[in-house]
Formats: sequence, C-alpha cells, structure tokens
Amino acid sequence: MSPPLVSISELVGSSKYNAISDDSLKDEDNAAWVMLLPPDVAAEWIELFSWIRLIDRLAESEWLEGWGSRFQVFKIGWRTLLVTGAVLPNDYHAAILDRMQKRWWHEQSRYMELASIHAWDEYVEATSEYHRSDMVFDKIEDYEWMLEHLGGSLFQIFPYQNEIQRQSVRAFGALDQFFNHLRDLEEDTRQHVCYFPSDVLDRFGVDRQEVIDHSCLNNEGFTKMMRFWLDDYLPYLFQKASTFLQQQDMHFSWRLLRHWFLRRHARIERALRVCNMDFRAATKMYFEEVKPNLGAWLKETFLAEGCGELLLTGPDLPMQKPGAARAEKPASSPGQEQLVAAEVAQPADSGLLVLSRQRNIRTA
Repeated sequence: MSPPLVSISELVGSSKYNAISDDSLKDEDNAAWVMLLPPDVAAEWIELFSWIRLIDRLAESEWLEGWGSRFQVFKIGWRTLLVTGAVLPNDYHAAILDRMQKRWWHEQSRYMELASIHAWDEYVEATSEYHRSDMVFDKIEDYEWMLEHLGGSLFQIFPYQNEIQRQSVRAFGALDQFFNHLRDLEEDTRQHVCYFPSDVLDRFGVDRQEVIDHSCLNNEGFTKMMRFWLDDYLPYLFQKASTFLQQQDMHFSWRLLRHWFLRRHARIERALRVCNMDFRAATKMYFEEVKPNLGAWLKETFLAEGCGELLLTGPDLPMQKPGAARAEKPASSPGQEQLVAAEVAQPADSGLLVLSRQRNIRTA
C-alpha cells in the first residue's frame, strides 16, 4: 500500500526551507494516517494540525529573529480575539484568526467552545515560554509541568473528544511531548538546547554542556541516565496516561491516532535501545525507516483498529463516514486478520513488540 498522493506536510505547511529544521518528514511520521480519513473528518484534523505547525514556525522565527517577531504579533491578535471575540480587520494574521473565530465562537447562539479556547491559549503561552535556547529545568517536577502544559494542552485542542476524554488525553499529550524530546535530541542539541532537568543530570554525573556537544556519549553516566529515563521515568508517564490508553468509547479517528502514536513512540524507544543510547545513530536509524514504511504502517494501523473499510477507497474518493464513536471494532475479514498477523510477525517489527509491552502497562 502506498501513502496518499497528497501528503499531510503539503497541506499543513511544513517548514521545509524556512525554519530551524525540515519538519516535513516529522509531519508525515506524525500524521500520515489523517490523509486516509473520510474527507470531512480529515479536514477537521488538517485545519488544527496546520494551526499548530504555524505556531511552531512563528516560535522558531522568534528564536531566530528575537522578541518582537511575528509570534508576538500573532499573540497580540489572538489575545484581542480572546478578550473581545472579534478579529481586527487589519491584523497581520487575520486569515487564521478568522478561522479560529468561526470554529470556537458561535455568534448566532452566543456559544463559545471554552475548553478548546482555553487549551489553545495554554498551548500558545506554553510555546512562548518553553521554545527558547536558554531553557533550563532545575527539577524533574519542572520538566513534567512543561510536558503537561505544552504537550497536554496541544492534545486537548484536537476535535472529536468529549469532556471526559479531554481530561484523560492531557496525560497522553505529555507522554507524546516526552517522546518528541527523545526523537529530537540531536536536533535540539545542535541548537544548544538540553531539556534534561538539572537534578537528573547531577544524579548521574552528566554535565549539560556534555549533552550539547555530544561528549556525553563517552560518559558512562549518560547511558545510565538514559536507562533511568526509559526504564523508570517513562513507565511512570505511561501509568499517568493509562486512563486514556485503556479508553474504548472514542471516535474512530482517536483510536487511529492512539495506535499510530504509540507505534511511533515504540520506534523511538527501540532506536535508542538498539543504538545503546547514542542519539545521533538512533536519529539516523529512526528517520531512515519512515519513508519506505509509511504504507505498511498505515495499513497495519487501520486494520488493527477495525477501520479497514477506509482502505478500500482512495482519500480523494467519496467515503461513507463511520459512526461518531464505536466501542467495538468491526469484525475483520479472514484476509485482513492474516495480513495483520503476517505484519506483526515480520522480524523488522518497527516497534510493534515494544508497542505491545507499552499497552500492557497498567496503573499500580
């Protein structure tokens, strides 16, 4: 199965040539599954992904250009909308702010989607606070606070969730932010950024500068620290997210997201372990797997979550929208079951064995 002809990175405006890094491959890795959703459902996800990608680019521009950049201009426009419910006609970001107003402020009924508005405002503020090169966390509690307020708020923005899910998904967003830091270790250190909290570095005798200049790879304490990070701290984050991980009554797009993200997390962890915590080698190994395997991962995810019917039509063809929420998976055909079993049994499991272990984590 080949990935869709139109990629998610093309639609959300990935920062391919005009930011700190090329995010197009990351966007494919994060959200290729969205392109196989029914068009009306996909449109909801794509719009929000594009807003998030814009905020990332604006924050990076502030990093490169200094305070007073387009990010600060956006924040002024957003705050005006937040306080008044109106978009100034000459606002530099009027087009996207108009879309936000249309989505979250319903003028005829005078109804405001307060939960989404609050989550977006928290995400913008967290991005502003934590997206800088001099970011240092003194304690692991400070680091965890960041995970929740940055990654947790981001996931609360997404569509098709009720208030119960909105509460539980916050911990999963924090977990995803943790894995993003693992994936981006090499990229971040090139920008002189090290997110490991000082108390954890000190505990294992690792200096922050060692991580930034990669000399930590010659320090046995760094390997021990990474094992603590994966063997002790990561299971704690999984336990916090266990309510969301075990939730069944979700919109089908959320079940696909959960499977896709858990599999991506598993590949990040597997690459680090295989490379004995050498994050430079792990980064190379990880991204070399993405492009050639997207099609197989898409197929496995949709079949594993009982959404195989969506694979029978292309993303540009009319598709019947599945039910808003399905507690039970539709019965798979024998052919589909054999296909899933065959893919799981492949030696190059792309993290499926780690994914299976993660899914078995329960609260103590």
